[in-house]
Amino acid sequence: MSSTIIEDIRARRVFDSRGSEAIEVEVFTVGGYGRAIAPMGASRGRGEAMPYPPGGVSEAVAAVERLVTPELVGLDAADQRLVDKVLHEVDGTKDFSRIGGNTAYAISMATAAAASSSLGISLFRHLGGSLVQELPYPLGNVVGGGKHVRGRGPDVQEMLVLPVGATDVLEALQANFLVHRRAGE
Repeated sequence: MSSTIIEDIRARRVFDSRGSEAIEVEVFTVGGYGRAIAPMGASRGRGEAMPYPPGGVSEAVAAVERLVTPELVGLDAADQRLVDKVLHEVDGTKDFSRIGGNTAYAISMATAAAASSSLGISLFRHLGGSLVQELPYPLGNVVGGGKHVRGRGPDVQEMLVLPVGATDVLEALQANFLVHRRAGE
């Protein structure tokens, strides 16, 4: 039996850094473990998935136990496309209103983390494939706006910085921090 076969999935209600409810999912494989939390955004766009089903996080946790776990146990966590396809099929709606988009995201990410743990490789290598040799460079959110600021800032929701020319991840992070500090001056 492959070490990446899903043995169990557990979900629970937790709280994010703003004190709002969120879903946390743990995926257990024969040889590994992954966990992910999907907090709700401060606003929701027109085309975005429903974060949780009617009934909120408690209903999402119940949906994982009732609908998702029976379909994913026994599947190969390393087959991310299959896992995500099954999540879409289990939900059966365009906007993930049956299990919730945040629920699907947490399950998908926890599954990817469990697969990488089972394979003994880092998550970025598991997701990026055999050609990836180094960590991806981070984007930095410099200015937040849109609905989050309620008229006290720019209409654009996020302004991101890409550290072009950085020679490694540490330098990229430092560049992002510097731009963030200078933008606040």
